[in-house]
Amino acid sequence: MKRPGFIQPYTWEGCVVKIADKIAYLGRDIEDARAYHIIDMASYRQLREIVGSTLGFEGKGSKALRSGKAVNTTTLINDLIVDLCEQSSPEKGLCFSDEYFKFILELKKFNFASIYNHWRLKAFATYSSDIIKTIFETLQRVKPYVENGRVIQALRYCPKLSATFEDWLIKHANYRPFLIEKHSFIDKKATLRYNTPQIFDIYDNESYTKCVIEYISGMTDQFAIEVYEEIISF
Repeated sequence: MKRPGFIQPYTWEGCVVKIADKIAYLGRDIEDARAYHIIDMASYRQLREIVGSTLGFEGKGSKALRSGKAVNTTTLINDLIVDLCEQSSPEKGLCFSDEYFKFILELKKFNFASIYNHWRLKAFATYSSDIIKTIFETLQRVKPYVENGRVIQALRYCPKLSATFEDWLIKHANYRPFLIEKHSFIDKKATLRYNTPQIFDIYDNESYTKCVIEYISGMTDQFAIEVYEEIISF
């Protein structure tokens, strides 16, 4: 896929998931931006103007926010779900009223202009990209050691990365650690009683790359930062 939304969902379940995701993140992103001081008082006034121009204020507009004038996660989730349920039907499909659909579009424009394109987040995006790229390239570089069962030795200066990546390989790939003391490979998967099927082939380049990508995708933000610090520290 070249960009988000490039492929549309083909089932009712997929449509519900997509709409639920949009509803949840509209308000969540605004609240996070407030918490991290990404948006200022001028942005708050702009949010009120968006509410007034699309929905009207309580008691003045036919589609005024049911939960009040606040634009936050709780209000948005409640009001958008209520409107979605009132407007949707098997004949019409999943849809919002014209007022709320316009409100969503204006709110998305606001988020892009005031939050997603903020200079601090752009700087953080560069930092995040560097973290993921560094971890990915590091694990790609040690593939010959993986094939010979020597992940721990190859990543000996990165204890968290080596331990968790080797455990991932044992669980999901045809990896067997090489025990230097015994000069032989050991079946650690049986020893640890991991009852997981083999998904990846460490001897196949494409399969190994997918293995690395899946491993990285399961990291929390904090763990990825810690592993990155391990890699670049001397």
